[in-house]
Amino acid sequence: MRRLEERFGPGGLTVLGIHSGKFTAERETERIRRAVERLGIGHPVANDAGFAVWEAYAVRAWPTLVFVDPLGRVVGRHEGEFAPAEMERVVEGLLARFREEGLLRPGAASSPSAEEAEAPPRGLAFPGKLLVAGDRIWLSDSGHGRVLAFDRSGRLLATVEGLVAPQGLAWLRDSLWIADPAAGTIWRIPPGESRARPFAEGLRQPWDLATDGESLWIAMAGAHQIWRAAPPEPPRPWAGLGWEGLRDGSLAAAMFAQPSGLAFACRHLWVADSEASAIREVDPAGGRVRTWVGSGLFDFGDRDGEAEAARLQHPLGVAWDARRECLYVADTYNGKVKRLDPGSRRVETLARGFHEPGGLAWDAQGDRIFVCDTNDHAVRLLHPEKGSVERWSPALP
Repeated sequence: MRRLEERFGPGGLTVLGIHSGKFTAERETERIRRAVERLGIGHPVANDAGFAVWEAYAVRAWPTLVFVDPLGRVVGRHEGEFAPAEMERVVEGLLARFREEGLLRPGAASSPSAEEAEAPPRGLAFPGKLLVAGDRIWLSDSGHGRVLAFDRSGRLLATVEGLVAPQGLAWLRDSLWIADPAAGTIWRIPPGESRARPFAEGLRQPWDLATDGESLWIAMAGAHQIWRAAPPEPPRPWAGLGWEGLRDGSLAAAMFAQPSGLAFACRHLWVADSEASAIREVDPAGGRVRTWVGSGLFDFGDRDGEAEAARLQHPLGVAWDARRECLYVADTYNGKVKRLDPGSRRVETLARGFHEPGGLAWDAQGDRIFVCDTNDHAVRLLHPEKGSVERWSPALP
C-alpha cells in the first residue's frame, strides 16, 4: 500500500484504512495505534470494532480493498493479498478514467494525514526477532530499520543500517541473513562485511527465517507458504498451497495462514502459523505437515492443557530448547510465553505480562530465553526453570 501511495498519492489516490479486528486483542484502539506506529502507516486508520463498515461494504476477507470514485460510488474491490505491480496497473487505469470523465480536481490533496506519529523511541523501537549464533546475539531493531549485534555481556559489536523493518534472522554459511517483510526482501551480510546486500527481492512479506545448516527456510507470511532456498539459488515455494487456511497433509496440499515464526529442530520445522493461532510441524523427509495446536482460522483464545484443546492468540515466534526438548511459543496477543512439550503433548504458560512479544531465542550456553517484548521496546530474559523474567539492558547506539 505504501508503494501505491507514493506513486499515485499526488495524482489523486486517497487512502483510508478501516481496521475490523478479527482477534479480540486487535479491537483495542491503543493496540491499533501502536501497530500503526510500528508499521509506519501515514494515512488515517479507523477502528471498526463493531464491524459496522465491514458489514456496510459486505466485506468477507482480510485484507479487502474497496475502490470508491470521486462521486462516492464503489467501482471495484479486491479480496486478499495482492501483487504490487498488478495493483499499480489497476489504480493507474482508474485514475486515467476519472481524469477523462473530469472527476479529478487538479491539485487535490492525496491521503489525509493521520495524527502525527510519535518519533521512534531512543534505544530500541519495536524489536522483532532475535538470533543466538555462537558468541553473538543478533537483534532486529525493527522500528529503527536496523539489526544490532552484541556479545553475551551486552556489548555492542556491530550495527547494520539501511533496512526497512527487519524481522527474522538466520546464520548460514558464515553469513547473516535478514528477512525484511516491509521491503519484500531477504538480505545477506557476507563474511567480513557490514553492509546488507539483497539476496531475493519482490517477496510477499518474508517474516522469519530458519536453517538446518544447508538450506534457508522462509516464513512467507503474505503468500501463506513456507519457502526454501539453497544459496546461491534463489528461494522457491516449498510447502503450502498458497491459500490461507489450516489444512494438514502433503507439502503441496497443506494450507498455512500467515506463517510468522520458524524453528528448525530434530530434522523438523516448527511453524507459528499466526492467523490460525496454530503451531504446525513440517517433516521435510516425509513431506508432510501436521498441526499440534489450533483448529481453524477463527478458533483462538488462551487455554493451556492438552495440545489438541489448547488455544493461542496470534503467535508470532517459536524457539526450540534442545536441553528439555520442548518448544517455546510467543503467544503474542495473549502477552505470554508458553511451552509446548511434544512428549506429553501439553501446553503450559511459562510467563506472562509481555506486550505483544514477537520473537524468541533460546540460549543454550546461558540456559535462558531472549524475548522480544515488541510493544514495550525491550528485550527480556526468561529463565525456564524458575519462570522468572528480567530486563536485558545491552549497550545501545
